[in-house]
Amino acid sequence: DKAGQEFYQNMCMKAVNQCVGRAIRHVGDYAAIILVDTRYKSPAVRCKVAGWISKRLTAESPTQFGPCFGALAAFFRSKKEEQDKVEAQRRE
Repeated sequence: DKAGQEFYQNMCMKAVNQCVGRAIRHVGDYAAIILVDTRYKSPAVRCKVAGWISKRLTAESPTQFGPCFGALAAFFRSKKEEQDKVEAQRRE
């Protein structure tokens, strides 16, 4: 039944949004959350993901781990570079 499916989908997406929000609490925080599932290709599901999360979903992110892994490595490299710059400024 469509109403039941919609109800459970809403509950699931609420839980996803809450979990992602728990990983990032402050402006300076960062985390990597990988949502690899074919359901994230669906506009009906994507529209239920928090706006700040859905802006970061890419065309390949829902179903292919390879591109996600490359993006994840680049993400942590950039965070390490930022952290190294801050540490260098503190030492000056």
